[in-house]
Amino acid sequence: MEFKFLRASEDDIDSVVNSTKAVITFFEKKLTADEAERRILSAYHRIKASIHQYTVIKLLGRKIGHFCFREQDGVMIIEDLWISDSYRGMGAGTRALERCISETELPIRAVVHARNYFALSLFRNNGFQMTERTADDHCVLEYPNTVPFNREDHVCYDPLTDYVSGKGK
Repeated sequence: MEFKFLRASEDDIDSVVNSTKAVITFFEKKLTADEAERRILSAYHRIKASIHQYTVIKLLGRKIGHFCFREQDGVMIIEDLWISDSYRGMGAGTRALERCISETELPIRAVVHARNYFALSLFRNNGFQMTERTADDHCVLEYPNTVPFNREDHVCYDPLTDYVSGKGK
């Protein structure tokens, strides 16, 4: 399949915000309605201000996903990687990650909700390793060839391992 990666524009703000809202609503079950609304509003302002750092993924002329790949304090951040349910498992996420990895020699980091097993699996299957579990139930994943510390000394609970083994929450 030939995926096209195009720079996002102001026309893409609503679709990026709507997918982010769906992710927050689905995975952030512990948030109150007010907290969720504040997080969505914050995401809207962040996305609106940085839409030109986003990439839209298209297949046969149809928008099927998006992601943001940006530099922050000497680290490349992958955020808001989202693929439409109908197109998951077709390689779009893998191609997006391959594209990000090939574009930089800086460390690469992503943060994913611990119950987003699809995203955790996607990152792990493409060489990312979980390096941290945050207090708000997210996993920090880093691309191993760019991580500057000794992984042998670092142990981190991995929710995907428990999910696959049947011990997941």
